[in-house]
Amino acid sequence: MFIIPYYIEKPVKSKLFTTWKAWVFMANGGKELWISEANEANEASEKVKDVVANYLTPNGFTGKTRHDKKGNCLYMEISQNTDFSDLYTWGEMLKDAKDIPNEFILRPFVWIGDSPGAVDEWGWREQCESVSLGPYGTIATLWDGLKV
Repeated sequence: MFIIPYYIEKPVKSKLFTTWKAWVFMANGGKELWISEANEANEASEKVKDVVANYLTPNGFTGKTRHDKKGNCLYMEISQNTDFSDLYTWGEMLKDAKDIPNEFILRPFVWIGDSPGAVDEWGWREQCESVSLGPYGTIATLWDGLKV
């Protein structure tokens, strides 16, 4: 099961479009999504509470959780009270690491358009569909899963 703790900054509006930024907690220096051992869809609904208890709570994450219809993703909209002081950010990793170490980090993902995930006249969705996040899907898939 993919574990996707995230928060979305307040959108920035311009005359032409809105810019959205989601910070997603990722593994392996931000190269892959966090995965639990419960990666079978048929066992996922039984394991959601275990994943929260064994992965999210011990790492200090609090917030609203939900899992997708297929049962292979657990999303957590992180509470504003979460302490991020022990985590690296994507910017810190880029500045300090020649080779990105296998650390957990908060990585930013940007969406440009009136609504995240929507098809737009500038082709942002097409760009996001072309960037893979491994077995999870694409950046467009990620934005489809995040609730705004």
